[in-house]
Parts: sequence; C-alpha cells; structure tokens
Amino acid sequence: MFGKKTDSEYFCEVNSKSYIRPEIELNFIKKHKLSENNRSPLEKLRIILSFVPDFSCLDNIFNLSIDSNHHIPIFNKSLETIPFNNNFFDKFKNNSNTKKLFLNQIKDLLEIYEDAPQVSPERINNNYLSYQDTGSEHLLACHNTKECYDCTFVINSEKIAFSRFSINCKNSYFLENCINCSHCLFCTNLKDASYHIFNKEMSKEDYETTLASLLLWERSHLDMAKERFASFLKTSPLDSRNIHNSKDVSGRFIFNSSNCFSSFLIFNSTNTSSSFYTSEAKNCFNSSLISFKAENIYNSSSIIGPADNIICSHVSGPNIQNLYYSIGCKNSSNLLGCVALEGKEYCIFNQQLDKTNYEKIFSLLQNSLILEEAWGSSMLFDMSFIPYNLSLANSILPLGKIQAELLGATWKEQENNTNIHEEDEETEICEISAERFKIKDHEYDLCKTLGITIPDRSPNQKLKEKLVGLEIGEEKTIFSVIENKDVNTFYKGNRIVLK
Repeated sequence: MFGKKTDSEYFCEVNSKSYIRPEIELNFIKKHKLSENNRSPLEKLRIILSFVPDFSCLDNIFNLSIDSNHHIPIFNKSLETIPFNNNFFDKFKNNSNTKKLFLNQIKDLLEIYEDAPQVSPERINNNYLSYQDTGSEHLLACHNTKECYDCTFVINSEKIAFSRFSINCKNSYFLENCINCSHCLFCTNLKDASYHIFNKEMSKEDYETTLASLLLWERSHLDMAKERFASFLKTSPLDSRNIHNSKDVSGRFIFNSSNCFSSFLIFNSTNTSSSFYTSEAKNCFNSSLISFKAENIYNSSSIIGPADNIICSHVSGPNIQNLYYSIGCKNSSNLLGCVALEGKEYCIFNQQLDKTNYEKIFSLLQNSLILEEAWGSSMLFDMSFIPYNLSLANSILPLGKIQAELLGATWKEQENNTNIHEEDEETEICEISAERFKIKDHEYDLCKTLGITIPDRSPNQKLKEKLVGLEIGEEKTIFSVIENKDVNTFYKGNRIVLK
C-alpha cells in the first residue's frame, strides 16, 4: 500500500527535489537487480519521452509512423541481423566502463537505421493514443468510441463531440467529467442523466430546439458555443483527479485500475508508478505509452503488447518478450541492445547468437553493468534518435534549446515537410499556425452526421491544444504533480484519503 513507512524518499540528482518510490516499485527493482537511478519520476519521464516523436512531427522523423490499432509510434523498417562474432565481445571483459561501450554500440546501430531508406505511410486518421475508435476523429487517449469527434479521455462512448474525461456517454456535446449521460449539452460532473443543458434537466423537445438553435454547422456559432462552455466550466467545481472505478491510486485521469502511484491517463491497469498513459498493463514503472496486455515494464516508452519483461526499451512491439535496451523491435524475444529487429530471438547488438552463447554473454554484460550500478538506468538524452524539440517530451515538458542541450539532448529546427502544396485546392489553412491540411472524406461524413462544421485548425494544432488542455490550474500540470508530495491523495474506491 502506498504511503507506508516502507516507501523510500529520494532526492533527484537533476533538480534536488525529493520524491518517493512506492514499495511495489522497490520490490520490482530488487527482483530484477536494477540500479536505483537517482532521477525523480518527472526527470525520468522527460528522458523516456524524448525517445517518442511528437505526433505532429512524425513526417520529420525517419522511418516512423503511427500504429493503426493503438495509435502509438512504431518503426516502419527492420534491419538484418549480424553474424555472431565472439571476438567482438572480448572488449567488454574486465572493462572499467562497460556502460559507455554498451551504449555506444546501440548508438552505432541507430545510425545504421537512420541511413535506411525512408518510408512514410499515410496516416489513416487523426487519433492519438487511442484504440477501438470506429469512425472517430481527433481523439487523444480515448478507448472504445464510435463516431466521436475532438475528445480527450473519453471511454465507451458514441456520437459525442468536444468532450473530455467522460465515460459511457452518447449523443452529446461539450461534456466534462460525465458518466452514463445521453443527449446532454454543456454539462459537467453529471451521472446517469439525459436531456440536460448546463446541468439543468430539459424536456426532449426543449433540448432538441436549443441544440438546433446553436447552429453548430456554422464556424462562428461553433466558436461561440466553445466559449460558452469554457465560461461555464470556470463557474463549476471540477474534480481535477478524474478517477473512476479505481482503488488505491494517486494521480490524474485513472479508470478501472488499482495500485497506481503518481500515474496519469491510466486504463484497466494495476501496479503502476510514475507512468503516463498505460492501458491493460501490469507492473509498469517509470514508463509511458504502454498499451495492450503489457507486463513487467520498466523505464520504457511506446510499447505495444502483448509484451512481458521489457527493460529500458522504446518504440517496440507487438509480441515482444525479454527486451533490454532495445529500440524499434517487434515479434521478438531475448534481445539485448538491439535496434529494428523483427521476428528474432537471442540477439545482442543485432548479432545472432544461439541460446547458450546468448545467455553467457548476456550474463557477462548484465553483471558488469550491475557492478557499475547502471543496469536498469535509463538511456540518456544523447541516445535518442529524435531531437528534443521534435519529441513528445517537449510537448508536455517543454525546454528551450539551451536547456535541452545542457541535458545532453540534440535540437533540430523544425522543417515544413507537410507534402501538401499551395496549389492543391482541396486543402484548408489552419487559422492559428497557417499550416495547410486536408480533410478526408470520412471526416466530412462524420461532421455531417454530428451536425458540426468542418475544422478550421490543423490536426497538429488540435493536438497541441489538447495537450495544453491537460493542465490543472494556471501553473500546475498533470505531469508536474508527480514531484509534489502535497498532492499525495489516495483514492480508496469510494472515498478520498489524504496522507
């Protein structure tokens, strides 16, 4: 249980702030012989998300796309394995700096991948971190939706638009923190309600007349409706935790989960700590973007299950097991320090070994890194193949160029690589960023079904606004709350317990 005296307090080597590791995480570290890296959860999150591309910058990142089922970044291409060379591993024996040699080998493999031919498949929709999203558009962290539009953290819902943090809702517009609602408009904190406007019950006829009078199919009227809802939310008390059907958890936006400590955007998961967006995960610590039947994940990001025992690995899956310090691998098991392998097992630095040699060399490298207290430590910023300003880390934990470079991260000025030409008459121009974008036929049809106007903002701009919209209060965001011990509030299923 969180908050016991068995939880240990640490001080971050980056910003000197104190933080707490729960007992379940300490037990996991001990079981897997991992080092206790003295970075706070927030700084660990910054590192692991630096390996994930900002979704709005995918076209600028080599050989990456969005997985069509879970909307998580994946590698497009695979590398071939290298024949086993036993002499190659002699340099790791009795070396005083195994960690440096180890990480440099992975860097070399990433450079090989970077030189591979580019693949840029077309994105099929504009949803992110969402799955089972039939006919929906512009979603962030949503599950099991049908014909929903422009929503964040919406679950098991159909035909709702411009809504957040709502579950089991239908045929509604502008909802915030609602459960089991239908035919509701401009509502917040409602449960089991129908035909409500601004939280007041209406007759079916009055509701339909009011909805029609909003003229949401006209852009100016839709903008006014958004402003009205924003003003209403300022006058309504909100439960900033947004925790539903969960027990023994702390953090924000947690649904149907248990034993989750300082975690955010968590669905159907148990035993997590300092994690951001996990779905159907178990024993997931200091990790982010973990989706679909993933277990025993540590210091990793963008992992698609089924997955088990994934340590310090990124942008990998599905069908992976026993991956250590690997990037961009799928349908593989027993990999150490590998990049972009598919359908392989028993490989180290992309060299193909038999099981006996793999276990022998794996033990050599693991023991050396354990002696250096480096086994389980996050890959550092300079290991990331993505410049910091083009990573998801910068979207939610922004830094300036000088700050990023001081941490060892790279920086690259963003290029306009939209592949949409000015002479294309079928494009729209974003009213905020002036970026050109296309509206696909299925989005036109969805807007018509919902009776709303087509968007005047690009998918990239919409995503940025959703991420900003996850802020709580004027200064505190859901991510900064990880480090603040004054918010260690634990949800016990039907009551709130303050530490």
